[in-house]
Amino acid sequence: MRRVAHISDLHFGRTNPTVVAALILKLRDRGATIFFSSHILSDAESLCSRVAIVAGGRLATVGRLQDMAGVEIRGWEVVMTGVPATLLATLGTRGITATSVAEGRYTFELPAGARPEPFVAELSAAGAALLSVSPLHTTLEEVFVQQVAKAGSARPGAV
Repeated sequence: MRRVAHISDLHFGRTNPTVVAALILKLRDRGATIFFSSHILSDAESLCSRVAIVAGGRLATVGRLQDMAGVEIRGWEVVMTGVPATLLATLGTRGITATSVAEGRYTFELPAGARPEPFVAELSAAGAALLSVSPLHTTLEEVFVQQVAKAGSARPGAV
């Protein structure tokens, strides 16, 4: 007999979220089916392999997370510190978006098809230090917003 558990983030209270995530993963690894009800889509994205989106009290979509959000990389986010101002001024002309996130720390968004390695090497050679590199992909939150908008426009009398 397959075990089934229903876990709602509304019942977590002051429980440490890491403990709850560990419980969900432990149950999953033991072969249980877990219905995880959450308004925190980043939690659902990190813990679930299949997702159902309910909009307006109706099922808007259901399926594997990787099929909904896709695995295609839309670009890269690179976070660096100590980037020379002279180099910052030239990045926009190359299709790279730079955003200051703290004193001396910048987030760079590289377009699809660009590889982060040459960019990181260039900035490192100019004296910058790498903090992180992350692929950009469609998030569950973006899928949710699209599905809710689609469901809203399909309902009679919806604005």
